[in-house]
Amino acid sequence: MRTRTAYSGHGLLWVLGLSLLGSAGLPTSEVEARSARFVRVKVEVANLRIKPSRRAELVRQAYENEPLRVVGGRADWLHVRDAAGESAWINAGRTDGQPAVVVVRDMVNVREHPGTGHPVVFTAERGVNLLVLDRSGRWP
Repeated sequence: MRTRTAYSGHGLLWVLGLSLLGSAGLPTSEVEARSARFVRVKVEVANLRIKPSRRAELVRQAYENEPLRVVGGRADWLHVRDAAGESAWINAGRTDGQPAVVVVRDMVNVREHPGTGHPVVFTAERGVNLLVLDRSGRWP
C-alpha cells in the first residue's frame, strides 16, 4: 500500500495523537543521519531492498517523509525497520535526519495551532507520512 505525504501552504500545522517514530533533535546532514536512531525518506520514492545492494530484490517502496528506525548499516546503506516492524535496506543518500511521523490512528485532525480549540486545516488518514516542523508539548 502506498502511503501519502500531506502538504499544506499554511505554514506550521499541529496534530495531537500521532505515533512519533522520530525525534526533533535529529541531525540533518547525510553523514550524521547515518548514525541517527531514526531517519526519514527525503525523496519522493525510495526502494527498500532485502540486501544492501541496488541489484538486491526489492522488498517494497518507501515514500517521502516516511520515518524509519535505523538498526544498522554498511557502507552507503542503512538497515532499517518501518512502522510495521518490517526490516529492509535503503541507500543512505535517500534519507536524512529530519523528524517525521506516520499516522497510526484511523483519522487525525491537523490544526492551525496546538490546541483543540484551534481550527482544523485538514484531516490525515492512517498511513499518511508527515514531516515534523516544530513541537509544542504533546503536539508534534
